[in-house]
Amino acid sequence: MKVIFNKFLYVVFFFIFSINISTAAPVNDTLNFISDKLYVSIQEVGNYEIDQINFIGNSFFSKEELSAYVSSKSSNITFAHQRLLNIYKQLKINNSVISKYLIPKIETALKSFKSEYSYFNQEVAVLDIDILKNLYHVNGFHFPNIYYQFVPDTIQHINVLNFYIDEKEHYKISSIEYKGLDNLSDRSKNRIETYRTIKPGDYFNEQDIETEMTRINSSLLNIGYMYSKWDYPNVVMDSTVYTDSIVGYFDVGKRIKIGNLIFVDSTNNQKKVAQSTKEKIMILKSGDYYSKRRIDRSIEYLLSMGTFESVSIDTLNRDYDPNDDTRDFVIRCNYRKLKEWDVGLFIDQTQIDNLVNVGANASIRHRNLFGSAQRGELFANFSFKDLNHVLSNWRFPDYEFKLGVSYTQPLLWKLNNSRIAFTTGMIYSLETISDLFKVASLSIPVKFPAKLSRTSYFSNIQIEFNFDRENPYNYNSVLGYALDSARTQQDTNNILRAFTLYDNIYNYLNEPETHLFTSNILSISLTGDNRNHPFSPTKGHFSYIGIDGLNVFLSHNYISGNAKYFRGQLIHNNYIDVSSFGVLALKGKIGTTYLMDQEYAFVPLERQFFAGGANSVRAWRARELRYHNPEILDEIVDDNTKYYITNYIGSRTLIEGSIEYRRCLSDIMVNQSLQWLMNNLWTTVFIDFGNAFGWYYEDNNDKAIDIKWSDYITKLAVASGIGIRYETPVGPIRIDLAFPVYDPLKQRRFFGDCTVHFGIGHAF
Repeated sequence: MKVIFNKFLYVVFFFIFSINISTAAPVNDTLNFISDKLYVSIQEVGNYEIDQINFIGNSFFSKEELSAYVSSKSSNITFAHQRLLNIYKQLKINNSVISKYLIPKIETALKSFKSEYSYFNQEVAVLDIDILKNLYHVNGFHFPNIYYQFVPDTIQHINVLNFYIDEKEHYKISSIEYKGLDNLSDRSKNRIETYRTIKPGDYFNEQDIETEMTRINSSLLNIGYMYSKWDYPNVVMDSTVYTDSIVGYFDVGKRIKIGNLIFVDSTNNQKKVAQSTKEKIMILKSGDYYSKRRIDRSIEYLLSMGTFESVSIDTLNRDYDPNDDTRDFVIRCNYRKLKEWDVGLFIDQTQIDNLVNVGANASIRHRNLFGSAQRGELFANFSFKDLNHVLSNWRFPDYEFKLGVSYTQPLLWKLNNSRIAFTTGMIYSLETISDLFKVASLSIPVKFPAKLSRTSYFSNIQIEFNFDRENPYNYNSVLGYALDSARTQQDTNNILRAFTLYDNIYNYLNEPETHLFTSNILSISLTGDNRNHPFSPTKGHFSYIGIDGLNVFLSHNYISGNAKYFRGQLIHNNYIDVSSFGVLALKGKIGTTYLMDQEYAFVPLERQFFAGGANSVRAWRARELRYHNPEILDEIVDDNTKYYITNYIGSRTLIEGSIEYRRCLSDIMVNQSLQWLMNNLWTTVFIDFGNAFGWYYEDNNDKAIDIKWSDYITKLAVASGIGIRYETPVGPIRIDLAFPVYDPLKQRRFFGDCTVHFGIGHAF
């Protein structure tokens, strides 16, 4: 679609500019040539296949770029098709009874590959020349000489379509001027100057000029000039010095203020959201100057309330006095179903630990409880956790049951252009850990999410309080079972060290002094996200900065908990559109933890760092990659304890990175009945690196590795692999095959083992 649009755009530009250009480009159709010795197609008698297309003489544009614009295409014979053709040719040579029987069958089969052939069309070739001239013209090569020749290649026995290109001179801009902006205020003129990037001496590029004029016009639309528009510029060429003089035109119209705001609700016989709530959440106000950005932002805020299916804002259609500089606006809100209940199966991937889980859930929700779009939900779910780990280790999965209620106030405070919401709830859960511990938890999250200005790098901030009470109610029996397997005092020490996390929780809850919570955590996070798609981005970036730890503001011993630590994380993902079918994705992640009480404090399991898995260094299984002394695990005699230590005790520090190239296969022509499959199919190649440092199990162990600063670089594990993805409306489903490239512990050979991961969504 992008290529088709660009073709149309260039044809329009060429037509418009040809009116303003004083000298016409020379046309040399006599050089177009079609040989009379071409190889006739065996598929369609009388037609000639295009087996190859060449571009000769081009330097500014690559062959790939030019191929994307021309309509003439070469035949794209798939491997299966080619093999069938070879068999067909051999049978034609072999004049046997079997050949005569098989040839009609194969000829019928070959007809199913008809879409893979491309035939020469003289009218299309002539149009391609015009398209190429237009392409060069709008990029500053105003008088290119282009012609085609369709000839046979007698060595390869194929037909070749050659486009010969003489680019000629590349014109520069001598001057660029915009008319129609003289009556603006000095402040508005200064603002517009910040959007002007094209300077005399730059090479002429029509798309850059259009982009600059569009930016200027967008600025005018955001400072009150509601009817502002621009027209294509005039270009005057000077063929003696190869320069262009450009004059663009703006019609800004009068500056408009916002009059009355009129709300029209399509409630579908449901409770209305209070008008005062809608007015408060919008940044559009009566008396302000018109701003398209404020209108778009107001629509976004209204939709974020979760109550409306769609929202539109437009001027009231009535007769206005010619001297009236105000316009009334109508806000139309189409309500979604406010009361819902759901029951069903699910497969998801958790955000914190990136585990793929399966289960069943049920929920009842209301999106307008008290008339101001307050949302309430009662839910319950049961899930088997970490599907990848279950499949790779063939163990019965951990499970979790949750029962909870949540409440959301979409607008709590209003601060300039920012809107602050409020979310809280209460969740009871019962889960198993490594088929050992059974942990009952009560959690009360309190969140204050806020949207920031779009012009700022970070667009969202969230402050969150988490009050949790975890109770490993079978701790004594698990500990007793593990200690029964101890043969020496060293075995006993190892087991006690392995269970330090839950030992600290158990002892904390059984102190004489009453403790309401085991952890009271304050989290602050900033998110910047300008990706062009939330699930499968092709360009943009995602950045995250997060700090969490002991809530020092509510530190009374009764509610402070024993999770006395501070942790920081930094994540940055970047996506680069390198071609029409390819995306280069880059990821960097670093996090570290500081313990305030080395001996007795604990870090909740979900806030420890783990490396390895479908979203980490993919040549290692989930949570199994860390830099440690391998001899420490040899000391553990009980297999269940060893499994728990390996998979459920994390680390203080994490460093990760990935480079991934994603390639869509939609351009690979296959049988027409299967093309729908190729349109959503992607392949990837990737390199992952990273490791987890400061394993909590190594604390107070004489054999623990002494980590140097250089180890954070030299001890990073490296993996490489390939993957396949299939796009769905909720994101891609993927399978990755990864191999170790470098193991700092030297336990895994170079490309020695293959690890397979199933995932929902891209790795990052």
